[in-house]
Amino acid sequence: MKQKTLLVVDVQNEICHPNGFFAKNLCECNPESFFGKYKLTTQSIDEAVNNIESAIYHFRKIELPVIYVKGVSDPQYLSESRFERYKQMYKQGFLKDGNWSTDFYRVSPEVGELVFKKGAYNPFQNSNFKEHVLRTASGLVLTGFFSDVCIDAVARTSDEINIGLPTEVIADCSIGLFRPHKENLRYMEMFYGTKIHESLSDYISNTQDNSS
Repeated sequence: MKQKTLLVVDVQNEICHPNGFFAKNLCECNPESFFGKYKLTTQSIDEAVNNIESAIYHFRKIELPVIYVKGVSDPQYLSESRFERYKQMYKQGFLKDGNWSTDFYRVSPEVGELVFKKGAYNPFQNSNFKEHVLRTASGLVLTGFFSDVCIDAVARTSDEINIGLPTEVIADCSIGLFRPHKENLRYMEMFYGTKIHESLSDYISNTQDNSS
C-alpha cells in the first residue's frame, strides 16, 4: 500500500552547521542577513531543523515513512558543465561524498529509513529515488533546504506528467535562500498545486495521517 511519505532534504553540515559553507558565506558575512524579518541566519536555519526533528518524530510515531536526500558534488552525480562550476569548491571538500561536509546535521536516519544521494538540486535525477517514491509514496511531505532551490525542484518535478505525486510543505520546516520564504511557498502552491501547512500542528489538524 502506498503511503504519504516525509522527505527530508539536505539537512547536512555544509548547509546547516555554523561552521558550514552557507553559514560562513551567506550568513556571517552579512550580519543583517536577507529579507527583513524573513532572515537567513544560523539561528533561523537551526529553528527550521528543530521543526524538522519534530516532523520526523511525528511520522515515526504514526508509522509513516521517512526518507532522506543528501546533496553531493562528486562528479558521478553532476553533469560535466555543473561539476566544472563546482570543481574548485569540491577540491576544498564542499559536499564531497563521505566527509563532514555531507554528513547529516542533527538528524539521524533510523534502521529502515532510506537515504538517497543527489547531485545539485533534484533527487528525481537519482533513478533509485524516483523508482522508490513512485512505488511506495502516495504523496510527499517536503521539509529541508532551501524552499527556492531543492524543495522547489522536488515540488516542480513531482507535478510532471510521468510522476504526478501530490506535494505538501510544512512551512516552518524550511527557509528561503535567495528569495523570501513566503513568496517561494506561494509560488509552489500556485504553479505546482503544493499544499502549504504553516507548522506541524497545522499539518496534523489538516491531514488524515493514517490514510494511505
